[in-house]
Amino acid sequence: MFDKLTSLEWLLLKNNSLSSLRPGVLDKLTSLCYLDLKQNGLTCLPFPLSIADLRLDKPKSRYRRCGVFITESGGYTQVSEAARTTNTDTYTVALDAEPTASVTIEVTSGEPGTARVSPATLTLTSTNWNSGQTVTVTGVDDKVSQSNDRSATTSHSATSADSAYDGIDIPSVTVSVVEGAGVRIIKSDDSTGVNETAGTTNTDTYTVALDTEPIASVSISIKVNGPDNPFYNPSSE
Repeated sequence: MFDKLTSLEWLLLKNNSLSSLRPGVLDKLTSLCYLDLKQNGLTCLPFPLSIADLRLDKPKSRYRRCGVFITESGGYTQVSEAARTTNTDTYTVALDAEPTASVTIEVTSGEPGTARVSPATLTLTSTNWNSGQTVTVTGVDDKVSQSNDRSATTSHSATSADSAYDGIDIPSVTVSVVEGAGVRIIKSDDSTGVNETAGTTNTDTYTVALDTEPIASVSISIKVNGPDNPFYNPSSE
């Protein structure tokens, strides 16, 4: 709203039917030294407000700081394409101040073919507003090996009967999706064992597969360690 008014020094918003000022709305007003917000029925302020002459209807300490903050586990969000323990990550969403009505936050992945989010809807109330609601991000395997990792952006939108939170700006989350290339070993009967004596039990098998389709042929060498190596006859190397 005020992005192009960086040299503005005086701002009179008195009696403008404002119920709240959202976080960041005054950030561009770096030269502002006088702000009159009286007679608006304000309940929230975009703290901190470092303005020399600030006119309010009540002490600043009696206003709420209304905002939505996101905490990423480990400080970032990263998932793998492959279906393993690292293909999920989480972050939490919470409110800065207790709402006067329930706040519904829709969570949307900008690239659902790259990363999925769950749940798609969060509900924050007067009882859980500051406890942090968890969003789980899951990497999606595109079955194609690529030279570069991908990324997806998760966005959020809020609706509420509390005007301070209805439509409030919420930070997005950038998800780094690591290429899921890997090799899987699948053992017959979950184990590999053979008998020294020639017979039905002196052979066993396992299979080797790739997690994703390669962009070129992959050669895998098979070596057996130990002083008494059993014979093996792989169909290909």
